Amino acid sequence: MGAAKSTQNDEELHQRTIELAYGEDTDLWTNLESDRSITATKRLHYLICNDEFSWNHLHTTAQFNQLALADLIIKSVDISYRERVVFCVNNNGRTPLHYCSSSEMVELLVTSLPPHVRQNYLLHPDIDACTAAHCAISLNRHDTLSSIWSLSNDTTREQLLSYRGVCEVSLLMEAGHCGNRETVCLVLNLYTDSDCWEETIMSASGRGETIRHPLVAHQWMEELAEILKTLTLEQRRRLLSLKNFWGYSPYQLALMAPHQISPNSQSDRRTYVTMWPSLQRLKITDP
Repeated sequence: MGAAKSTQNDEELHQRTIELAYGEDTDLWTNLESDRSITATKRLHYLICNDEFSWNHLHTTAQFNQLALADLIIKSVDISYRERVVFCVNNNGRTPLHYCSSSEMVELLVTSLPPHVRQNYLLHPDIDACTAAHCAISLNRHDTLSSIWSLSNDTTREQLLSYRGVCEVSLLMEAGHCGNRETVCLVLNLYTDSDCWEETIMSASGRGETIRHPLVAHQWMEELAEILKTLTLEQRRRLLSLKNFWGYSPYQLALMAPHQISPNSQSDRRTYVTMWPSLQRLKITDP
């Protein structure tokens, strides 16, 4: 009889923690904390447990930006277990930081860790070699990226800028593919005075692309021109002549632009008309 009651209590507690993870009611957590029938050991077990995909409660609260709930969870975990909860890695290799959508959540997670762990947390890559900064850029989360940057020390910043992982995708290349011009400008500013600037610009990704491919494809010629100003004549020629994995150079991408433009979009057509001469001027020499 006692064993059956214990099993029932376990199932009820497990269900309550599931509701906690997928709900927004902080009272659920308060009730769980104050329930005297639940031992501290058992409560801790459900605090730090993961689901079948290795997600814990902080992954979910970070994803849905449930700041108050995340704060309650972190404060309820003994400091000796806090790193295990905050630095939990799921099946995709992602920590809760990868899912953050606000600067407040980033600050809460990072500052809850011991100082000697924080920089490793900011640099941690997932199974696709993407750091939390890559994720913020790909989703155009500017506040999140700015918060990650402000919490990084100089060494971590340089590592983030130079890091490309197994797919050879830098933060700048990630920005080039995100489709948001403001994000590209924000990331370009991060590279100001960086030691890895030249290497980042000249290196190709796993698909054989350098930054000039997405910039030309999006018709962002002003940003491309600013990049080329920092390079020597020989570097410009090399950068603008290399072909990507599919065999396209920037000029071929520019020629393909009219086929990717809606016939009803006069503004886009005007952009294309001015794009090709600009590209020719930037090329320095003919193919």
